[in-house]
Amino acid sequence: DMINDYYKYYLFSINSKKKCWNYNLSFRLNRVPKLTESGPSYLIDRVLSFSIELVPFGGVSQAIGL
Repeated sequence: DMINDYYKYYLFSINSKKKCWNYNLSFRLNRVPKLTESGPSYLIDRVLSFSIELVPFGGVSQAIGL
């Protein structure tokens, strides 16, 4: 946000792609603006996600809100 001088979204990710399997580990921080009685504010949404894909079989994915 250039007016309020802060970032609304962060994403940190680690990816690896091998011959028969791939994985991804990521952390996302998202600021969601809200209006309260005392004035404008924001909520912080934190998500940690992990996914693994076995190329011949498919994949599994999981996300956890922190």
